[in-house]
Amino acid sequence: MLLDEPPPNLDLRLRRELLGLLKGLFAQRRMTAVYVTYDIREGGGPMWTASR
Repeated sequence: MLLDEPPPNLDLRLRRELLGLLKGLFAQRRMTAVYVTYDIREGGGPMWTASR
């Protein structure tokens, strides 16, 4: 599933909480998701690696 900056109007704390919930949901269902963000604080820096 592609999530192209899904919660841009939420503050950073709520976006992180939402991302945690989404990660748990996708892990539980063994689904792959690509989360696109332009916020460097949210993305983890210039280079961020996903876990599998």
